[in-house]
Amino acid sequence: MSRRADAPSLFDSDPGAEAAADPDADRERTWGVGELHDAINATFVESFGTRTWVTGELRSLNRSAKGHTYFELVDPDPPDHSGGYNAPRLNVTLFAGRRKRVNSRITASGSKVGFEDGTILRIEGELRTYGARSTVQLLMTDIDPAFTLGVVAQQREVVLARLAAEGLVGLNAAATLPYPPMELAVVTSSGSAAHADVLNELDRSGIGFRVLSIDSRTQGAEAESNVVAALRTAESLGVEVVLLARGGGSATDLAVFDSERIGRCIAGLSVPVFTGIGHETDHCVADEVAHSSFKTPTAAAAAVVAIAGDARRRLEHSCAALGTAAPGALNRAQRDLEAAGRGAAVACRSHLDREERLLSVSVERIGSTAPRALRLAAGRIDDLGSRLVPAGNGALERNSTRLATLAALVEAHDPRRMMERGWSLTRDASGRVIRSPAQLSPGEEITTLLRHGWVRSTVTERSDQSDPAPPGTPAGAGPPPEEEPRP
Repeated sequence: MSRRADAPSLFDSDPGAEAAADPDADRERTWGVGELHDAINATFVESFGTRTWVTGELRSLNRSAKGHTYFELVDPDPPDHSGGYNAPRLNVTLFAGRRKRVNSRITASGSKVGFEDGTILRIEGELRTYGARSTVQLLMTDIDPAFTLGVVAQQREVVLARLAAEGLVGLNAAATLPYPPMELAVVTSSGSAAHADVLNELDRSGIGFRVLSIDSRTQGAEAESNVVAALRTAESLGVEVVLLARGGGSATDLAVFDSERIGRCIAGLSVPVFTGIGHETDHCVADEVAHSSFKTPTAAAAAVVAIAGDARRRLEHSCAALGTAAPGALNRAQRDLEAAGRGAAVACRSHLDREERLLSVSVERIGSTAPRALRLAAGRIDDLGSRLVPAGNGALERNSTRLATLAALVEAHDPRRMMERGWSLTRDASGRVIRSPAQLSPGEEITTLLRHGWVRSTVTERSDQSDPAPPGTPAGAGPPPEEEPRP
C-alpha cells in the first residue's frame, strides 16, 4: 500500500520541520507526557485546592523499608458498587517526612486511632498524579482522629441497639456462675501480654485452677471469626468461665470487639464470659453483652481469683469454727451421754424390780392352780381316749367300704376291660386319640389297639354317623340291628 508523498509520518527523519511548514499545526497543541501530568496537577489545585479532605475505609496497608506508608481508600458501603475489584479506590501515600505531623495528631487524640485495614479515616492531602505509574494519588498531610472515633462510637451504638431490641444484652449475665469457678478457658492471642497477665494473676493466687488457653487473633481481618470460633470451642470443652482478654490499643485496634457477630456469640453462650479488654477507659459491645466486664485482662483474672479466694476463706473459717466448737460439743455430748446412762441404769433397775415382783406373783398363782388344771386336763384326755377308739374303728370301716367301691368302679372302667368286651382304641400318626371322623382325612395312616395286638390301616372314607354300615352294604341301607360287641 502506497503513501502520499506529502502526508506526515511519525517515522519521518524530521517531522518537526514538516509541522512547522504546515500552517494549521498551531491549532491543536501537542503535550509532552510530563507537561500533561503538570497540567493535570494544576487542574487538581485549581479544582480542589492545595489540600483536599477525603474519607474512606483503609485497605491494603503497606509500609516500606524507607518509612513510607502506602494504602488505598475505598467507600465503606459504595451505593453503586459491590465493594469488590471494580469498586472506586484512591491510592494514598504518606511519606516518612510527613508522618510526624500525622502521628502528633493521633497522639493528641489519646492514641486511639490506629492504622489497620478496615479503619474508617478522614484524611487531608494533596491530590497529584504519579507519573511513573500514570495513576492518581493523594499525598497525605493530615488526619482527623475525631472523625474515626465518632464512626467507631456510632457503629457501636447501632450494634448495641440492635442486640438490646432482640433481648440479647444481659442474656449471658443470667448464665449460672459456679461457686467457685475452677475450670477456666482463656481466649486471647497466645504469647501476648494479655495472655501472660492473666496466667500470672491466676498462678500467683496459689489456687489450683484448671486453665485451658485457646489461641485467637484479636486484631486484623481474621480476628472476628477467630474469636467466635474460640468462644464456641471453650463452651464445647465444658469450662465453667471464659476469660476473653485483649491488651490495650487504639480504638480501631479494639474495634473487632464491637462486632455484632461476636456480641451475638457471647450472648448465646451457656457459660459465663468475663471480659478484660483494653484499658480502664475502653468499653465495647463485648463488655455490654458479657456476664461481667473488667477494665483490664488482669482485673478479669483477679475477679475469678477473688471468687475462689472468698470460697476458700469461708471454708477455712468453717473449719476453724468446727475445730473450736468440736471439743465443747464433744464434752457436752459426753456429759449428756453419762447422764443418760445413769438415768437408764435407774430406770432399768426399777423395771427389773417391777418385773421380778410380777414374776413372783405369777409363780405363786401357777403353784396354786397348776395341780387342779393338770387333773382337769388328765380327765379330758381320758374321756377323749375312750371316745376316740370306737370312732376311729367306725371311720376305718366306712372308708374301707368306700375304697372297695371305688376300686370296683376303676376296674370296670379299665380300658383293658373295654377291649376284652370288643372295643378298640384308635390313634393317628402323631399318637393322638381319634374321637371324631373330623380329625382324619382320606389317605391318613391310623393305628388301632385291640385286646391282642394292633392294626395299622389307611383311611379311605369317613362318616359322621355313629353306626357304620357293614362292608358291602349299599349306601343308605342304614345301620345293622344292635347287638353286643364281640371280641
